[in-house]
Amino acid sequence: MAGKGDEARGAVAVQAAWVEARLQDLRSMIDGAFSAVAAWPVPEGDLTAIDKKTRAITNLARAVAAVESAARRLMAAVGCEGDSAEDEMNDGDRPDPETVERYKAELLDRLEHNHALVEAKRLAADARDGGGVETALPR
Repeated sequence: MAGKGDEARGAVAVQAAWVEARLQDLRSMIDGAFSAVAAWPVPEGDLTAIDKKTRAITNLARAVAAVESAARRLMAAVGCEGDSAEDEMNDGDRPDPETVERYKAELLDRLEHNHALVEAKRLAADARDGGGVETALPR
């Protein structure tokens, strides 16, 4: 009987290692995308380039949230939630879910604010080009 329990634990450990490796792959891909987006040149006043970069940043933030959410679900499914090397290193010092949600909400609010600024700048540029209409940006 003890052999079957050891075998099951071994299978779970193998599956957990595979899941963790795939999650690391996803995290590495996201890190590469962050580097690529950070390196994008954005010419001053090029609203299209600003908008593209802002959308890329928004998508990256969503990708991070999705991967980390999947990580929690997958690790719980294979029975190793809280068993990773990172958990041992931080001695269980994890923020509570309410704090995490507050941070996510703050990040999304900032991204929406940036989108609004880009749109306001686009409208202001259109107004200047159209002649005589006041700028859309708050002073």
